[in-house]
Amino acid sequence: MKKSVLIKNNINEIGRLKDISQEIVNDFELDNNLIFNLNLILEEVISNIIFYGLEKNSISDIEIHIEIKDKLLILEIIDEGIFFNPLIYISDSQNDYKEENKIGGLGILLIEKLSKSLEYQYYDNKNHLIIYL
Repeated sequence: MKKSVLIKNNINEIGRLKDISQEIVNDFELDNNLIFNLNLILEEVISNIIFYGLEKNSISDIEIHIEIKDKLLILEIIDEGIFFNPLIYISDSQNDYKEENKIGGLGILLIEKLSKSLEYQYYDNKNHLIIYL
């Protein structure tokens, strides 16, 4: 089973993510305990795309594709923002936070901690972040 959702690059769309998380849990018959982590991950990724990945006042869709495969919930989040590979940022940030008290970038580290694994691809001028839960 697969499901896809489109989000506009508008901060007002963040309010929809809680309902989307609930729909995913219901549609895929997942444990309700997953809702909090799923919503947190979606809020972090989508807000980062809106605030940092896309030009202000640009109109663009952010795609969320969901599927279950081999007992894993797979989220693929696709945006047309600037190239940004969070996997490189994660390893750099872990070293930075051990050395200094820095502000910012903790959301990506949180996503890594809440997921089983992450993948990143860039093709067709789009970022593809794949999160396995």
